[in-house]
Amino acid sequence: MVKRKIPENGIVLKRQISEFFRLKKTIKNWHKILFDYLGLQKHPYLLKMRDGTRLKMIENDRGYIVVDENWNNYEFLDKDIKEKDLIIDVGGYIGDFSVYISRFTKNKIYCLEPSKLNYNFVLENIKINNIKNIVPINMAVTKDGRNVSIRSATDSNFISSIYPRVNHEPFEISKIENKGDIRSVTLEDFIRNNKIQKIDLLKIDVEGAEYEILFNLLDNVFEKIDKILAEIHIVDLHLKRKDMVDFLIKKGYEPDKDFMKLNPDMFYGKRKKK
Repeated sequence: MVKRKIPENGIVLKRQISEFFRLKKTIKNWHKILFDYLGLQKHPYLLKMRDGTRLKMIENDRGYIVVDENWNNYEFLDKDIKEKDLIIDVGGYIGDFSVYISRFTKNKIYCLEPSKLNYNFVLENIKINNIKNIVPINMAVTKDGRNVSIRSATDSNFISSIYPRVNHEPFEISKIENKGDIRSVTLEDFIRNNKIQKIDLLKIDVEGAEYEILFNLLDNVFEKIDKILAEIHIVDLHLKRKDMVDFLIKKGYEPDKDFMKLNPDMFYGKRKKK
């Protein structure tokens, strides 16, 4: 159990206070996140959402941040996702996005998460919410299907990456999971192996691997993907978030400028109709 200091930076503190007020409206037992925030949780705990959803959380992992993202940033998806839509969730963490989005579609949601710890929470969260259409897969996605290691941030397992640095922040090297033993698959092979004809939404949050995955994706695969929701990180000083945005626009996706103005580290776009 690691106690955290309250940030001295006024801007950071103000943003975190704002998060807490939003989460209070979303979560019944919101006091649980205060213990998590301070690093005082001794065991995994259950968050009870006001909409009836329950999420098993990793202790002291700051996972409430992704709860805030899903429940308070993605409400617009209720209009964009239809009942028969197929979704691929790359970088599933504890299954939070897949659980959230499952209310909108009855079709399959493929949830890929490479970390064994996180994956076990994916299974738990599918079970406690009695969700039948999420397909959990303990695997990474890369450009070439190589085996990888997962590095986790010092005080949070939801910031996990196959790269040693993301957004210029170093990872704690001692927290390397299964050195070189985690299986990966290319997105192209995954689609082919599962005989997927159309992806209505590709959500990708892989702490930097989005560049190698998307930059190496063939055009005929992009043609199968209707919408992309991606968190964009910095792993290389030669690559900027704008490079990813420009790339996806060239691939035929119309960015949602209003959403991206509020979320500058993300891309959401729909493929233009020909």
